Amino acid sequence: MTVQYNQLVLTGGPGVFFSLLLRWRGCVFKLIYIDVIFFMTLYALISCIYRFALPEHAQRVFEKTVVFTQSFQGLIPVSFILGFYINYVFARFWKLFMTIPWVLKFAISITGHLSGDSDRPRMIRRTCFRYMMGSLIMTCTRLNLIAKKRFPTPEYFVKAGIFTEGEVIMILNVVPTHVQPFLPIIWTISLITRAQKEGLIRNHHALASIIDEVNNFRQGLLDMFMMDFVCIPLVYTQVVTLAVYIYFLASLIGRQFVMDASPYADQVNSKDLYFPFFTILEFIVYMGLLKVAETLVNPMGENDEDIDINEVIDFNWKAGWCIVDGMKTSVPAIVRDIHWRLSVTELPHTEESKRLSTRPFRGSVYDLNLTSHQDLIGSGLSLSRLIRSQDLAGGGMRKFSRQSQVAQPQ
Repeated sequence: MTVQYNQLVLTGGPGVFFSLLLRWRGCVFKLIYIDVIFFMTLYALISCIYRFALPEHAQRVFEKTVVFTQSFQGLIPVSFILGFYINYVFARFWKLFMTIPWVLKFAISITGHLSGDSDRPRMIRRTCFRYMMGSLIMTCTRLNLIAKKRFPTPEYFVKAGIFTEGEVIMILNVVPTHVQPFLPIIWTISLITRAQKEGLIRNHHALASIIDEVNNFRQGLLDMFMMDFVCIPLVYTQVVTLAVYIYFLASLIGRQFVMDASPYADQVNSKDLYFPFFTILEFIVYMGLLKVAETLVNPMGENDEDIDINEVIDFNWKAGWCIVDGMKTSVPAIVRDIHWRLSVTELPHTEESKRLSTRPFRGSVYDLNLTSHQDLIGSGLSLSRLIRSQDLAGGGMRKFSRQSQVAQPQ
């Protein structure tokens, strides 16, 4: 369910990226507004107690604490820790998305090597595709909450036409259960091998090509399980979380404004401004980064920026059926194209695209004019001597060629 906004930033301009801040779905304020309200409430409460509830000697003790906390708060490298953590989490998020296998390569491979419009090749192609999609969806139901809600029980696979009742019973009877998502892949290999024995697949190279695609698909499913099994080390997440929260707990004291009449007013970093604007801004940035990392640690849930696995399943399902059985596998008639008599052609432009076109790709120094008559340095030859030597060599070669023609027997 990653929030799409590419169409809004196709062309940069004033206020383009500012308008993104007004979007609520996927917005950082949706993640941190409760934390911001809680932090501001505690900050205001401590400030009011300091100003109106404490006696004078207690105010001096509090001001000493503010100065002490402020001097040591900067020792926590929050930006350094958060930067590494965010980079690691996002790299893992993108790797997990790229790990998800797509059935389209297998569909194209089996359609090319097992062609035919009769019932037998069509049935094998369609059955193999069902099995591959079944393996993908079964894997997703074990890793992704949205897929689990869509297919909560095996009966939903039968209702959706992914498996038959007999196939579901065979899958459920397999022990251990973690092998069950890979059983349809084994069925696919068996069907492909049977098709080769029946002569529907032309040679062993085609068979090996299809099996390679099946094996690559299986490896993708296994990688998804491995990334779910081995997560980010808990101690790393704990260190980052503790660093951020301890930093802002210290900010509740260390970022308090001291009254101007206090003897410690000169030892703090700013005058008494009542509202901690830059502290709140710092809280939004750091806490926002932490919340983004917490959201992307496992993108298989229902957060706004989690992977929309339903779109992946639906696209593979629709496009795969179209490839294995919905398209005509015969190529169109071969005809002469409209550029048949031209050696170099140029694609047409619309008025808008012509206005936006740039100079042709010829290199950045192609149009740079330099002096053409210069001597070569360090070679012992000037440019004129080099040209004269080339002319002499060419004349000698022509003379040698005429002598050779005369010497040939008639």
